[in-house]
Amino acid sequence: MAQIGNTSQILVDTIDVFTTDQKFATPDVVLTWARDVGDANKVSIIITRSDKKNGIRGRNDKLVLGCDKGGKYDSSESSTTTASKKCNCPFKIRAAPSTGGSGWKVQVIHGVHNHGLPDQYHGHPRKARLTTDENKRVQDLTKRKVAPRHIVLDLKDQNPESVVDATLVYRKRHMMQIQERGSRTELQHLLQLLDDAKYVSWNRRKDDGSDVLSDIFWAHPDSIKLLNLFPIVLVMDRTYKTNKYRQPLLEITGITSTNMAFAVGFAYMESEKTDNYHWALGKLKELITKQDIFPRVILTDREFALMNAIKDIFPHTTNMLCTWHIIKNVNARCTVHIPKDMRQKVKNLWRDVVESPDEVEYQQRLNAFQQACVNSSKVESAHWKLKQMLEHSKGDLCKSLKGMNDNIRLEVDKIKKSFQKSFYYAEKTHISPFFQYLRNFVSRAAMTLISDEMKRIDIVGTDKNLCGCKLRSTCELPCACELSGYTTSGVPIPLDSVHGHWKKLTMEEPLEDDIEDGYELDMSNAMEAIWTRFRSLDIVGKRALKSKVFELAYPASSSLCPPPEKIKTRGGVKNKDKGKAPKGYDVYRDPSYFEHVEREYGDSQGTSKRLRTQLSQPSQEQQSQPSQKQLSQMSKKLTSQKYLGQFPDHLHPHIVDIIEVLGDGNCGFRAVAYLLGYTEEANRYNVILVTLGKPSQTFFPMMTSYSSSARFFCFGFVSGNHWVPVNMSKGFPLPEVTADWKKFRSHEATSWMSNLNGRLQYWQLLNPPVKPPSGVMSVD
Repeated sequence: MAQIGNTSQILVDTIDVFTTDQKFATPDVVLTWARDVGDANKVSIIITRSDKKNGIRGRNDKLVLGCDKGGKYDSSESSTTTASKKCNCPFKIRAAPSTGGSGWKVQVIHGVHNHGLPDQYHGHPRKARLTTDENKRVQDLTKRKVAPRHIVLDLKDQNPESVVDATLVYRKRHMMQIQERGSRTELQHLLQLLDDAKYVSWNRRKDDGSDVLSDIFWAHPDSIKLLNLFPIVLVMDRTYKTNKYRQPLLEITGITSTNMAFAVGFAYMESEKTDNYHWALGKLKELITKQDIFPRVILTDREFALMNAIKDIFPHTTNMLCTWHIIKNVNARCTVHIPKDMRQKVKNLWRDVVESPDEVEYQQRLNAFQQACVNSSKVESAHWKLKQMLEHSKGDLCKSLKGMNDNIRLEVDKIKKSFQKSFYYAEKTHISPFFQYLRNFVSRAAMTLISDEMKRIDIVGTDKNLCGCKLRSTCELPCACELSGYTTSGVPIPLDSVHGHWKKLTMEEPLEDDIEDGYELDMSNAMEAIWTRFRSLDIVGKRALKSKVFELAYPASSSLCPPPEKIKTRGGVKNKDKGKAPKGYDVYRDPSYFEHVEREYGDSQGTSKRLRTQLSQPSQEQQSQPSQKQLSQMSKKLTSQKYLGQFPDHLHPHIVDIIEVLGDGNCGFRAVAYLLGYTEEANRYNVILVTLGKPSQTFFPMMTSYSSSARFFCFGFVSGNHWVPVNMSKGFPLPEVTADWKKFRSHEATSWMSNLNGRLQYWQLLNPPVKPPSGVMSVD
């Protein structure tokens, strides 16, 4: 192979390398030989023509090979800017049967290329393909959740000459998904996967009569076992951006006797309305096999729709707020009100208050906390691990199920291992004779709690008032005063002093129910009723009933389909939608106090500066010849500039624009009409009213309860005699509630203040009093 010089065009001669006297048995052998020679010389060989002798004149056996850069690119077929490797390369090889009939011979018709040849294989059409071994390796690593870039590095470790890149890995993964799903739709494939793995699942369609999925709930069989073993404490949390439909995910988590978190079930919901939570919690209740078993405590954050559903579905369960969110709010207040060198001390003192063992100790620690001011971490960890398994928000529900299933498999293995450790291993602090009845029968986590409690024996003795009995009341384990009695008597801790929750150290026990005759599980009458109904129907009715039965028997035949478009939830509101809750869904939640603090002390300074600039300076576009739309925008800007300085400075970043209305003595009425979306002659109310001026106040509805879809109407009092409507950004701070509302509101209306307390506190954060009141800082 040689490059021909002294020309304005690069010419590469490959006649010698493709010239051979060798005879080949078949055309396929010729092609393999030519491609191998081409690979060795950085030439990509393709078939340009292949004919077989069929009796038609001029049709003889032959194979014509060329360079992949041969031919011309027809740019007229596409209006977009594209690239092509074709440059009309004349290279050509012809193979035909030899005249002696002893195989196929090869002849170089044109061995010169009109382009340079690459000096490396990166991007080479054949060398950059995955080999058989590489294909298998990519499949194995993909199942183990290895990222494509790490798969590429692994392939390079196996073969340093490999030129595979991440694009090929992504392409291979996509083909794997297509091959696995086959002709099924996404929902058919999802239901089949659930059925194959023996998940218990329910789903329901939208109320509009369509086949579009509204909500779906599923639970792993091992999760159901663990739920019925450890139903006492459950934790519920929602997460967002886990699927391309933006459906919120409700994750339900339990705690084992070894203090390990496990996933109970998952529910993808159309929205976060009480009705959706009602449905999901109803399905959770069906997973519990005994009627007298129910969760003692359910931990949640301050999601009122979920809390209301818990009250209805589990009326005897105590709903408690998650300490993680409470501590976040306390930390936020420390950031605002406490000097930097004192913050960690105050945070530690607060934790001491939360963990007080009795009322006496609580009062002492609270006093220390007040002077300085003049645990759901396991579940949060499990929540984070699930998010890692789900990887990103672009996957479908099938991908989410696989991530959850992998996460559950790892959880169950760890839980079984923790059970075995409690059977076979004893910590040094558990070797004491006082634990001899508990070893191998009670989890090590419970014995650790007891051994820590024994350190208080010398302080409290057998005095119950001094003890406080915190461990007994919260975990149903022997507290310090009980342990003191055992040590005084010289007897080991009895096994029956430990709650049964801590004695469960296996998952092998079968699920039990409290039904003796099994009537509830008998389906014979229902099946007979279906047959009777089927025989009585006409042809159309029989088809409809058959399709419903088929969906139960054959999940892959379901007509269920995913949401046709991305649902706008609070975790996925785009910038263009900010300022109003997603239409049709009550998924918007006002941020907690700590979220306001994080935003204010994060990047809000730059945002505030930008907004002030927009309100104070006309743009260059406005200074040129403006259109009618631009004239309207300029009018709004001028109005904003005119009145902006009459409102509190800290509110300027949250004011979108200020609207001028006719000043004829009815300006207040006209401002209300504008915000209602009517003409200035309308007269309807029933909204949250915010007045901006001196003073600024908030007026909540007097008789109705809180609604997340309520509208905020803001009016500014300017020039001492004029009301103007003011458009505010979403989540703006709310001024103090008017005293009349506090005095005359109904009991139901109290929920307005509790739900919007974070925004009321946000106002205080931005607009602190000039002289702080003496006394203790509030942390609620």
